[in-house]
Amino acid sequence: MIGYWLAPVQRNAGVRKPVLAAVTQTVVDAADPAFSAPTKFIGPIYDRAQADRLAAQNGWTMAEGGPHWRRVVPSPEPLWLVEQESIEQLVSGGTGSYFVGRVTETYLAALYGKRCCRTAWPSALDNVARQRRRVV
Repeated sequence: MIGYWLAPVQRNAGVRKPVLAAVTQTVVDAADPAFSAPTKFIGPIYDRAQADRLAAQNGWTMAEGGPHWRRVVPSPEPLWLVEQESIEQLVSGGTGSYFVGRVTETYLAALYGKRCCRTAWPSALDNVARQRRRVV
């Protein structure tokens, strides 16, 4: 949904290059430790009483963020995108060349968020690419 809103805003702001919003699904490891220790803040802020009530009512995990409380959810490391092959086709201009091994940290930060660049994502993506080529 955000991409649906973002693309026309960029066009209306004068971005001259073509703008594309892609809806993707991220594959994560079900055993990622992030699932047992949620840390990603989402949603509005609450006072302590509201946070306690909502946590009890909805089964949410709440955490203190400064003077307020917010809901927290797991933020597991992404492994790959379900639509990776389609994105590769778009980026390669339809030539079918596999670009995963040549991505830059800038591209990865844009695609997966800044935290991915602290890890060995290019080599991890190379491994995924090799596995996918063997399977296909």
